[in-house]
Amino acid sequence: PNPAANQITIDLQNTNPYKLKIEIYDLLGKFIKLANISNNTTTIDISTYNNGIYFYQITDENSVRSKGKLVISN
Repeated sequence: PNPAANQITIDLQNTNPYKLKIEIYDLLGKFIKLANISNNTTTIDISTYNNGIYFYQITDENSVRSKGKLVISN
């Protein structure tokens, strides 16, 4: 759900997760986290993140596959 509190779940149905990564940035564009996506559903702990707006992008070896906004409210 968005806003999220303790964790986010990335659900990539009908997508081969091979070599996909998620990058998370804060509102100012500061890099926060990089995580490998190992299967079609990946959960990331965000319980230590400050409340606010964050941006994410899911990338493969060659390009950005998806991007969006996360609202965190712990």
